[in-house]
Amino acid sequence: MGILADIKNFVCKSREVGLKIFNRGSCKFKIKRFQNYCKTILFYLFFFYYFIIFFLSKKRTIGKIKKSLYKNNTLIFYFFLNYLFLLFICIKNNNNHLNNKNERNY
Repeated sequence: MGILADIKNFVCKSREVGLKIFNRGSCKFKIKRFQNYCKTILFYLFFFYYFIIFFLSKKRTIGKIKKSLYKNNTLIFYFFLNYLFLLFICIKNNNNHLNNKNERNY
């Protein structure tokens, strides 16, 4: 719960941090905007990972990495674990606070 509350406080009080992305609107809309940025960042991380591993596998070094990934899938497993954790933080946190109607405007 501590991480989710920290993210909510960071997004809602972003005027103090100086992020112009989240400056306008109430806390509810700031969190919704943060959710969209989260999804975009996660998509690019996901695409970048597979672009490096699978599309550039013609080079020898990347080919060796690809073969070792097929032998033991630990890196893929850890990548998906991190991906799901970030997705959980982005979506779970935002849905909890978007449903709260007594949200304070900052």
